[in-house]
Amino acid sequence: MDGGLSELRCSSVRVYSTGEIYGRMNAMKSAIDGSGRVVIPKPLRDKLGLAGGEELEITEENGAIEIRPASIDVELVETAEGVVAVPKKPVSVLTAEEVRATLDRIRR
Repeated sequence: MDGGLSELRCSSVRVYSTGEIYGRMNAMKSAIDGSGRVVIPKPLRDKLGLAGGEELEITEENGAIEIRPASIDVELVETAEGVVAVPKKPVSVLTAEEVRATLDRIRR
């Protein structure tokens, strides 16, 4: 970090030694069961458009667990119109409504 400031991370809040606070506290609590399963709270699943049975990618970075929808494997194919990313496995076609809802969600 610039200026040698120390940083303390707590949920989604970053608190710097200058006393400035960045981010907001928006953590929801869940527990890990005996089999290692974690339930993602429904409001968060709804907000992110996650459904049961959906594959997720789980990584660790700087002591934090990150969970994201699994990326889709694609192959780049050259066509007359240019290079196109073609999914390696069949995927459902998005409706215009789904595209609009996704754009609205990520633009907030």
